[in-house]
Amino acid sequence: MAQLSIHLNNQIIKKIKLDDSVYLIGRGNECDIQLPERTVSSQHARLIHSNDDCFLEDLGSTNGVYINGYACQKHLLINNDMIVIGKYELLYTSTISLLTQLRQLSIHPNALKHQDAELAQLEIIQGRKQGHIIPLQRDLIQLGDHESEQISIEHALDGTYLLHTLVNGQNKTTKTLAQGDIFKIGEFMLRFNEARESATV
Repeated sequence: MAQLSIHLNNQIIKKIKLDDSVYLIGRGNECDIQLPERTVSSQHARLIHSNDDCFLEDLGSTNGVYINGYACQKHLLINNDMIVIGKYELLYTSTISLLTQLRQLSIHPNALKHQDAELAQLEIIQGRKQGHIIPLQRDLIQLGDHESEQISIEHALDGTYLLHTLVNGQNKTTKTLAQGDIFKIGEFMLRFNEARESATV
């Protein structure tokens, strides 16, 4: 199940359960998700929710779409992504399987873009996605089942990466990751690889 929680002025004003559908987001009366505020375009963005995947696309809005602090044109949403449209904050949450989470986040090494290859990475070294890479493009990635143990990888302000173990959503342990560290989540084994230094010309 996936859900959008709409916040305005630090208050939740609406929660929307997402079915398999397309949602038009904007200020206009024709929109499925109306955000009646002048910093929001009439047709600001489109949300496409199909099976376990959910994409958000900017429809050429005046003030843009921001996800986790970054301007985005089209973006595959994952659990706990924060969307900013005008003065509204929309929190996307989902309860999907660990395998689906890894499918959404991971890339075959041959498909890595140059800029992604230089980022810190998680490498899947055991499990059905073995050999695939998760570039750590986000400041926070959370993996696991809400009904069991979860982990999150946080990119701290000092540049280090922290591995948090969560139980029932509460932080249990925290470890600073170093090159080659291996840890397990569900049936999968992951290895942390530090960012590569850009080659100088």
